[in-house]
Amino acid sequence: MAFVPLQINQDIYQNVDDTSNTNKSPERHDSYLDESGSMVRRPGLEEYTTAGSGPIHGFYYWAHTNLVYLASGKDLYSLNEHGTVTLIGSDLFSATNRVIWDEAINPSRKLFGTNGGTPVEYDGTTANKLTDANAPSAATHLAIFDTYMVANQTGTQKVEYSDVGTPTVFSAEFVVAEAQSDNLVFVGVGWDEIVAIGKKTQEFFYDDGVTPFVPKPGAIIEDGCISPYSIRLIDNAWFYLNSDRRVVKVTGRQPNVLSVPVDKVLSGLTTVTDAIADELTIGGRTFYILTFPTDGKTIVYDYSLNKWLDEWGTWKILSASYHRWRGNCVLYVPEWNQHLVGDYIDNKIFKASTTQYKDGDMIIRSAWMTGNIDHGTSLWKKSLRLRIRVRRGDGDINETAPYLMLRYRDNGNKAWENTRHLSLGKEGDNEFYIEVGPLGRYRSRQYELSITDNVPLVLISVEENVIGGENA
Repeated sequence: MAFVPLQINQDIYQNVDDTSNTNKSPERHDSYLDESGSMVRRPGLEEYTTAGSGPIHGFYYWAHTNLVYLASGKDLYSLNEHGTVTLIGSDLFSATNRVIWDEAINPSRKLFGTNGGTPVEYDGTTANKLTDANAPSAATHLAIFDTYMVANQTGTQKVEYSDVGTPTVFSAEFVVAEAQSDNLVFVGVGWDEIVAIGKKTQEFFYDDGVTPFVPKPGAIIEDGCISPYSIRLIDNAWFYLNSDRRVVKVTGRQPNVLSVPVDKVLSGLTTVTDAIADELTIGGRTFYILTFPTDGKTIVYDYSLNKWLDEWGTWKILSASYHRWRGNCVLYVPEWNQHLVGDYIDNKIFKASTTQYKDGDMIIRSAWMTGNIDHGTSLWKKSLRLRIRVRRGDGDINETAPYLMLRYRDNGNKAWENTRHLSLGKEGDNEFYIEVGPLGRYRSRQYELSITDNVPLVLISVEENVIGGENA
């Protein structure tokens, strides 16, 4: 039998039992597909600086000052492009939730942030919580819209708004999202309108110039959100985790479920209400990164290719298991051309890097798994040879060559055979192909390839030469 391609780079699909999965990848970690269909390692995290006592739970870039503002613990800090961190104010936020930010320029330039309490204002010099007695006191989200501040009040259906042109002054004005009896979990701005989302519905309001805010006729969406910090506006489309634990993308007010390949994973999680989502656009690719802190899991959707990548995470060496990705918040600063990532573990701030393949001092274990391959028959087969086409020659000439790890398990057995280490070559050793074998007999087999060295990897193809029947 000639060499036959193995489906190492196929779409991830976890919504069926692993036993019946033969031609889809049931599991992948810390990787993504490039435009040619090759598997490559995800960006690593390069240590940049530290701020406060951590963890980091919110970034905002204010072009007016050319500074990034961030929340570490309960405190507000600024960060310049050289990595210098300055404390601005203490005890302004809660120590847990994601901070939601926006800025105003009328009547004066101010930055605002909130994460469950009274919004904080910063004028470039001093930061304080709003002092207006009518200001929202339990706002998880805010936005500036047509010179108003709009915000939710936790536990109500109200969208509260400030006086026009004075986002720090409130006169107890509000509109009510009342299509269904569900309290709001999110208020934001997109499509030149206010978006108010509850657990059952989404309603939209626009500025009619008089009222000022009235419902958009016929614009109610009968789908709600269970995880308010999962909501992201990416390329003019809303992404979120709905109350059925499915990831949804809304375009043209039409909700479309994206998560079928990973729905089984989502349904099995302990808690999803604390999910947090980020957008990372790097190397020409846009990723919707959805983390579940309670369960310690991060799944990633590739917006550019409309594919799920499975998991990004942290490899726990002692337990030989994955935990959630270290990122707790993400910000791209175009003026600095830097992708900042705040740490959920402590007070570290990283820069996402396409040339580093570790997270700070932690290794990244990128791994790719096939389905239970049977080559279309349950008869015994003998594996004569595997041929792997892969990028090689990135090892330091003065160090031990990095290696790709190969292991397999047969016929539904949960135990893996011994791992084989395949050299990826030092500098100058650029031969594309690695061949290994013979690799024994099987009816069905699952292969896994993985790497932990701090080098790039492009996994282009894997082929197998097998024979069956009497000769097996």
